[in-house]
Amino acid sequence: MVECKTLSPGATPLITAARLGAHQACKALVAHGAITDRENAAGVSALQAVLSETLQHPSMVQTLRTIIEIGAGVNRLGSDGCTPLMHAAKARRCRLTLSNPR
Repeated sequence: MVECKTLSPGATPLITAARLGAHQACKALVAHGAITDRENAAGVSALQAVLSETLQHPSMVQTLRTIIEIGAGVNRLGSDGCTPLMHAAKARRCRLTLSNPR
């Protein structure tokens, strides 16, 4: 199980990898037991961390896709009662693209 804490307040290795855009590391961490929806001390999950970075750096889109593909709860309410999409909408910096896999 990969859940040791880093020097950032309560950040897990998965949150750190997501924030850095290391999508291959994110896959490896989850494959070895990292919990996708674990929050840091500030109530931020890996999905929220990468979403925040993607809003500032569009090159992070691949990492955002990876975090979603490996099972991050896109509809999961955080400790503050909001979903990651709600956070993006509050920041007024989101562009939503919907696709139907059918």
